[in-house]
Amino acid sequence: MPTSILGSTFEDNAVDTTLGTAFGGAVFLHAADLLIENSVFRRNRTLANSVSASERNARGGAVYVDLGTLTIRASTYESNSAEATGASPDGSPVTRRAEGGAIFAARVPFIMQSSVLSQNRAISSSLAYGGSCCCVYLPSIDLTDCDFMSNEVLGAPDGRGGALSWGALDNTATLTNCTLRENRAVRGSAIACWQRGADLDSCRLERNFASVAATTVISESAAACSVRSTLICGSGTNWATGPMADLGGNTVSATCIDCNANGIEDAIEVADGTAPDCNANGIPDICDILSGVERDSNLNDRPDRCDADISGDGAVGGADLTILLSNWGATGANAADLDRNGVVSASDLTFLLVNWI
Repeated sequence: MPTSILGSTFEDNAVDTTLGTAFGGAVFLHAADLLIENSVFRRNRTLANSVSASERNARGGAVYVDLGTLTIRASTYESNSAEATGASPDGSPVTRRAEGGAIFAARVPFIMQSSVLSQNRAISSSLAYGGSCCCVYLPSIDLTDCDFMSNEVLGAPDGRGGALSWGALDNTATLTNCTLRENRAVRGSAIACWQRGADLDSCRLERNFASVAATTVISESAAACSVRSTLICGSGTNWATGPMADLGGNTVSATCIDCNANGIEDAIEVADGTAPDCNANGIPDICDILSGVERDSNLNDRPDRCDADISGDGAVGGADLTILLSNWGATGANAADLDRNGVVSASDLTFLLVNWI
């Protein structure tokens, strides 16, 4: 049977060492299967602060697993950290490596579902990878319905993977219906991967920030990362470095905006048609009306100039005037009854001329 952690809370645990290595601030497991479910890991830490070792390694601020399997369900990781610090007293070169602010996994199949990882940090002035998770030599990574928010890689001049970092996998990592929001790193603000790419499906990558290479995903893998039905916003339009395969249904926007405050980014609503955008400016029509950018004198939640485009050719002009005049005096439902008063008349002509383009 696996080692099981069920309905548990781990807070303020630490592995602080001057011996060069600090692994697993709350949990350390080697060559065994680990199941974590409905548990909370908060403010746990690994700190490698040696005054003599030439290499200081801090891995897995909350959890370190090597060999076996790792399965995590419905759990929370918050404000954990892996920190590698300390200077050499004689000035000799020192390598400080911080990996996985919350989780470090090596040589295990890794499954995580319905979990939240927030404000975790990997901190080092030399090498730092994976603000929340760092994974190496894994047979597989499968992440589903997980949120990675405000995780960071700090200090390292080439710190990578604000949320996630992995390398030397046997298979492509898969992320399904995951949100990566406001994570930070020097490169690969959300994801950094090498030797193996990622398959992102129905994910949201929002407002992640890379301080040097302005990329949300950095891939140093020969195999392309594939992306489908995913929103990438708030990180610029050049959001990826390395081989990428666009499998369709993706929305890329330089900004992340939710003007109608319904919890869905405007770019998604406009792309899938749930929020009309008749003027094709990327903003839901209702928001243009409420902000005063567009008029809605007939109160149908549609900009007047879209109503006045009777012909549907994208402009209000002669074609629309011809249609209106040919329907003059008509009553009942009629596209030329622009003010919706039940008859095509002078008021509709005024409506059209006011919106003439």
